[in-house]
Amino acid sequence: RLSVFEPFQSIDDSAYLGDLKPGEKATARYQLSVDAAAVAKEYTLTTEVRYRDALDNSLVSDTFNIPVQV
Repeated sequence: RLSVFEPFQSIDDSAYLGDLKPGEKATARYQLSVDAAAVAKEYTLTTEVRYRDALDNSLVSDTFNIPVQV
């Protein structure tokens, strides 16, 4: 899940990564739009991953940052 704030907008703030085995990697892709008046600079958006552990418990990862250049 991606946390979006102005000047960004997103139709869908979630991405499905599928089933991953320990050590496997996946890339989440989001489509963003940005307000035309946005300042050209690097912004930081935050994201987290909701997942199920081996016992089928629903958990959420720590929040981590994603740099976005405008």
